[in-house]
Amino acid sequence: MSGFAAIVSLDGAPPRIEHLASLTKHIARHGSGEPVIQSSGSAALAFAPLASGIAGAAPASFLLEPDGSWILGDIRVDGQEALREALAAAGKPVPND
Repeated sequence: MSGFAAIVSLDGAPPRIEHLASLTKHIARHGSGEPVIQSSGSAALAFAPLASGIAGAAPASFLLEPDGSWILGDIRVDGQEALREALAAAGKPVPND
């Protein structure tokens, strides 16, 4: 298993990496490896392997595609209907699936 954190600057400015580094410390203290931080444009993402999962398995890091997109992991979102309702109530866009 892995932990993830992200910061996106809505004004398009580069995010402050020190803010993400602070979040990453909280993930890393539950982990078994060094966290990785990747930043590009207005987004910064962090990944840290957690101390769970298959014993002895090597944790994967980011996969950087040739087009510049990042693949971080297969992430499940529980409570999707409640999330959609909260987004709608806040006047935010609601994804279909």
